[in-house]
Formats: sequence, structure tokens, C-alpha cells
Amino acid sequence: MIVLPETQLRNASGMAERLRKNIAKNAIETQEHKIPITASFGVTGFNSAIPPKNITSDALIHLADKYLYAAKNQGRNQVVSGAFKGSNDP
Repeated sequence: MIVLPETQLRNASGMAERLRKNIAKNAIETQEHKIPITASFGVTGFNSAIPPKNITSDALIHLADKYLYAAKNQGRNQVVSGAFKGSNDP
């Protein structure tokens, strides 16, 4: 988990995408194989100027995890993100 206070969702998603690309540049090499390394990220956040009423750290973690599994289910090696909106989330 990476926590980026005072960071807009699009900037946090951009950072995750940069990390993903840098990780993908590497591979584990054995004598017989080159094994690619990939990463999937789930990113969420909220507008601190008007935070949702039911926001908790557990709710944010749960939603980020939901986006992480969406990234994995959509083929892995990608970033999926979305804003925490409130009562309909987690």
C-alpha cells in the first residue's frame, strides 16, 4: 500500500502507472529462461475539499483492493482507479 496525502487521484494513478512501467522493464533471468515481472495496481482517493461522510481508512483500502482485483481480472499488468464516492462504495 502506498499512501499519497494531498495527491489528486489522476496524479496517484499516474504514479502507479510509472511504477508499473518501471517494474515491467525488469525480468528474472535464469540460465534457461527470462521471466517477466509485472504489477497490477488499484488506486482510489477522494476530494478533500468535500470528503464523503462515511469515509474510513478501511473503506478506502477495501475500494483500492476492489480496483486491484479489477486490474487482475482485466488481464493484469495495469492500473485501475476510481474515486471514493460514499455510500455506494465498499
